[in-house]
Amino acid sequence: MPALFNPRPLRWCLAIAATTLMSPSAANDEFRMTKLARPIEQSIWLKLDPAQEGFEGRVKIELELLKAGKLIQFSGREYTIDSAAVSGTADCDLTTTMGAQGVVTATCSEELPAGRYALEIVYHAPFNRQSVGLYKTIAGGDPYLFTQFEMSDARRAFPVFDEPEYKIPFTVTISVPDGLKVYANTPETAQSSKDGWTTREFAPTPPIPSYLLAIAAGPLEEYPVTGLSVPGRIIT
Repeated sequence: MPALFNPRPLRWCLAIAATTLMSPSAANDEFRMTKLARPIEQSIWLKLDPAQEGFEGRVKIELELLKAGKLIQFSGREYTIDSAAVSGTADCDLTTTMGAQGVVTATCSEELPAGRYALEIVYHAPFNRQSVGLYKTIAGGDPYLFTQFEMSDARRAFPVFDEPEYKIPFTVTISVPDGLKVYANTPETAQSSKDGWTTREFAPTPPIPSYLLAIAAGPLEEYPVTGLSVPGRIIT
């Protein structure tokens, strides 16, 4: 009786698939940062106007350079770096290159000793229109900004160590045109206005991965929720 199928090709397919899954791949390394530095905490300042097509920002990342070298890597995609520098154990202006897979390599002309540094970056970027990263949407004729950072899209909004093994406190400060609401993960701690812009400072987060950060800005409304063990509100 003839066989209905030959199992040998199936076994070969399974063997090839297993080999592919288990073997290290140089291509996979392109998506991950080399462990040259370890972030400790990060401050983020954003200037956001939903009526525009882009925004500007700056970050300060406290980090530890794990061994002496000329390179630091962090995550980035779709933003343009205007300036980057480190200060601390040594000082250096950095030259940056953004890789196709979302890894930025920052290079110092001199070797940096291992130690504690502050990495400061000024940049600008477009608002995403595909509902990832820091994105813009229109509802009822009004523009709004929201974030969707899972699983690896925080790097579209700002320079960051955007891998889940890095859990650090984030402190967020956001400037928006007067009259617009803006929200982040934590309670607002300070507010000031100048030249038509309102700046809101938010409390530091607990140590969290970057994909858990959240921001919303626009002509939003809020409603209190009572009877909870913590303050609550619905934002719509």
